Amino acid sequence: MTKKIIHPKKHSFIFPVHNEALHLSSQIKLFYQLLNKERITKFEVLLVENGSSDQSWSIIKQLTKKYSSLRALRVNKASYGQALKHGILSSLGQFVYILNVDLFDHDFISQTQKLLKKHKIIIGSKTLIKNYDQRNLLRRAQTKLFHQLLKILFAYPGTDTHGLKAFRLTPILINTLRNCATKHEILDTELLLKLHQQQQTIKEIPIKVTELRPSRYTSWKRMRALLIDLYRLASFYLINTFDRKNIYQKNKLIIADDYGLSPLVDQAILNQIEAKNLDGVSVLANLISKSEAQKLLHFKKQIKIGLHFNLTRGKPITKSYLIPSLVNHQGNFFSLFIFLIKLLFGQIRLNEIDLELNNQFKRLESLTLSPTYVDSEQHIHTFNLLNQLVVKMTNQYKLSIRSTASTISYLIFRPHKYLMFCVLQALFFARYFSLTLTKNRISSPLIETNITHPGNLYD
Repeated sequence: MTKKIIHPKKHSFIFPVHNEALHLSSQIKLFYQLLNKERITKFEVLLVENGSSDQSWSIIKQLTKKYSSLRALRVNKASYGQALKHGILSSLGQFVYILNVDLFDHDFISQTQKLLKKHKIIIGSKTLIKNYDQRNLLRRAQTKLFHQLLKILFAYPGTDTHGLKAFRLTPILINTLRNCATKHEILDTELLLKLHQQQQTIKEIPIKVTELRPSRYTSWKRMRALLIDLYRLASFYLINTFDRKNIYQKNKLIIADDYGLSPLVDQAILNQIEAKNLDGVSVLANLISKSEAQKLLHFKKQIKIGLHFNLTRGKPITKSYLIPSLVNHQGNFFSLFIFLIKLLFGQIRLNEIDLELNNQFKRLESLTLSPTYVDSEQHIHTFNLLNQLVVKMTNQYKLSIRSTASTISYLIFRPHKYLMFCVLQALFFARYFSLTLTKNRISSPLIETNITHPGNLYD
């Protein structure tokens, strides 16, 4: 996405929050004192809670009542990387700072006020000057080893990637962040590697680090998240998506799926619309409430609205007795796997799918959220039989449809999650191969998109 970025605020200070209840209130109080001392105005503070098991979220909501400039954001699982990502994509400031509840160095903030006028990326390095890193020996050794590997594997010139950061909020930063493969511990590292690869200069300044509290994650949890991230980074790298030609994609719409899934997901999507970092929103017509629809209506002129066609989650719009092959005894849709198996063996009636598809479209129209395009939950519109039904409907109402190329590229990078899906795709292709060759096969206008899931642990 290449829209000109308009900044209602000058500074956005982002704090990922995970199990910080013990120190959160006192640390935020200290931070506001720091801002007052520096005479910083036109700012916002974003606390991004992610998967806490303590009272962190309750405390954050209390803090929003005390500080008018403080915003409460949330993602549904413990993930430093996704908290960071959601914070940046929801920020309204011209300058964005990534800080930690246990670390917001006064000198770093003071220096970056001046340096950001000249540099686009400022990193606070705890290893730039000897003895500045006062954490325990094990954590110091881990940091040193990790960044030696970055130098060897990626020729990264810096000395730290996982500390305090400040950015000028530019289109290239947003697009690069959107195209990061990792999700957890090293998302910020991948972001800096990709920005460096695009000849973005990175300025490092030294910071002193002491431990306010021990790590909130067990060694196993951190190792597991790190291994998953390294796998995702390697998969992108090996097929050349870690190339600057593919990073800065100017012609693809950024579409947020799953509006209506839950209040948490809906609010996360609204945050990013407000920050002008989304082009469209795909709505689950059978799950959205009238109150959530009203919230989205405020932004109707700003974004595209799409139907996120759904046959695998919740209850249908159509009365169950009219579509008995689509629902179980409780009147709920089948899971994706059961639905696809039934479809493969002819146990799903296509006329019932057609009826539910049209009723989901009419549901959005009744909410005055008339869609301009169609995609689907779990990418079911990519299957031959369903694709033709969706295309027929989109032609009838003059809608676009999400390109299967967008979905296929999405699936390739997530084999651990979608392996069975891909196997079933191959079986459908083999069984209905003649359908792909028929002269009567119809088509519909396509839109190329990047898919994102704000609030629901980004994919």
